[in-house]
Amino acid sequence: MNTKINLADIRHIDALMPDLNGVFRGKRLPVANWSKVEGVGLQLPGTVFSTDICGVTVNLEKEGLLIGDPDLLCIPSLSSLCETPWFDGIAQVLMSMHHLDGEPYYGDPRHRLQSVLSQLDELELRPVVAIELEFYLTEYDGATCS
Repeated sequence: MNTKINLADIRHIDALMPDLNGVFRGKRLPVANWSKVEGVGLQLPGTVFSTDICGVTVNLEKEGLLIGDPDLLCIPSLSSLCETPWFDGIAQVLMSMHHLDGEPYYGDPRHRLQSVLSQLDELELRPVVAIELEFYLTEYDGATCS
C-alpha cells in the first residue's frame, strides 16, 4: 500500500482515468472498498472512453451498446495514490483500463502515450512538450451540452 497518505483520514477515493479530452472519468469509492480495488482492480465499461466532451456516448461500430457495453478491468497506479488537496477526506488514484485477460485497452489514452514513449525511447529520442490551453471567452447564452 502507498505510504504517502494515512487512509484513516480518508472517507472516499476517486479512481480516475483521463479521456482524450482531458476529462477525468471514473468512480468515487468508499475507503472501505479500497483494499479490494488495490488488489484486483475495478471494472468499468469501455465506453468511458467513448464519450464526447459533454459525457454523451459516441456509439462506435465495435464499441458500446452494439456489443453489450462490456466491463473492462481498471488497474490502479498505486504510486499515484494521494490526498486531494482541495477536498478534505478525499484521495485520488489514476487507473489504466485493460481487457479482462490483462491486455491494455486500445482506447485508454495512457496506453497510447506509453506506446509512443516506448517507440521514442527505442530511437533514443526524448520528447519535449509544452501545453497550450486555448479557449474563447464569449457571452454566456444559457446553453448546455445536450
